[in-house]
Amino acid sequence: MVEGMAQRHFVVLFAIGQLLVTGTTHAQPAAAQPEFEVVSIKPMPADAQVNFYGCRGGPGSNDPGHINCSHWQPTQTIAMAYGVSFTQISLPKTTGAAPEYQIDAKVPAGSTKEDVKLMWQHFLEERFKLKVHRENREIPVYELIVGKSGFKEKEWVDRKPGDPADVPTERGTFPKRDKDGYPIIPAGKTMGFFTGGTAHFVAPGGTMKQLAGMLEGRLSIGGAPRPVIDATGLTGKYDIKLTWSPQADNPQAGGAAPEGESMLEALESQLGLKIRQGKASVEMLVVDRIEKVPTDN
Repeated sequence: MVEGMAQRHFVVLFAIGQLLVTGTTHAQPAAAQPEFEVVSIKPMPADAQVNFYGCRGGPGSNDPGHINCSHWQPTQTIAMAYGVSFTQISLPKTTGAAPEYQIDAKVPAGSTKEDVKLMWQHFLEERFKLKVHRENREIPVYELIVGKSGFKEKEWVDRKPGDPADVPTERGTFPKRDKDGYPIIPAGKTMGFFTGGTAHFVAPGGTMKQLAGMLEGRLSIGGAPRPVIDATGLTGKYDIKLTWSPQADNPQAGGAAPEGESMLEALESQLGLKIRQGKASVEMLVVDRIEKVPTDN
């Protein structure tokens, strides 16, 4: 995960089939949209302890039947629910800050992550009167490109069965580390973490899309959010490891020069990649309406 706003950040089409029976066409009923079985939403107490921000639980987690959210705001889940980046959301100018809520949602047995996205859509549309539409807009973007020195990371080689990454990590514990100090996690997963004053990002069997997603969040901290477009032409999977100094990203005026490379410096020296500014046509999810306070159950 990333800091700041990147941390706090998160049109279902029904196909109506027709069945031809003995010369007569009958319309089949549309499939029911997935919904949470029960959803409790309450204002976040002013004196609540800050245990975590955002949501946890659900399919793929240690608690697949429940989703709990703390310090949650209705705009935080739109990106996940509609399958876009938070930089692809256009909110009404009058949205402003909304109250924070705590949510406890029961997920039907056997639900998938895709089902949960549809459940969040239904919840936001029903309880917060969310209305959206999609349109293409030409907007400022960051482009991830290969630098002059060429891409430096290795192609990913699948691990052998029994590798330490195949062993599930106990809840609340940090995964085992490799000889370079990076956590050993399953291929295809990503992890960002800090040790002292150093930031790390690891993605075994990672893609440029995953790297671009991490960079998008980091580059949006303290600035205007922009999508990061993968323009590298690298379509494989790679053993991605990146280390940098967050202090070098935000040097204090008049202070001592920070030690270590900034994220963009490390991106070029360690991976052979660069970021450049540009413009591109991006599909945006435009929020036409969203209420700050939910309707009653």
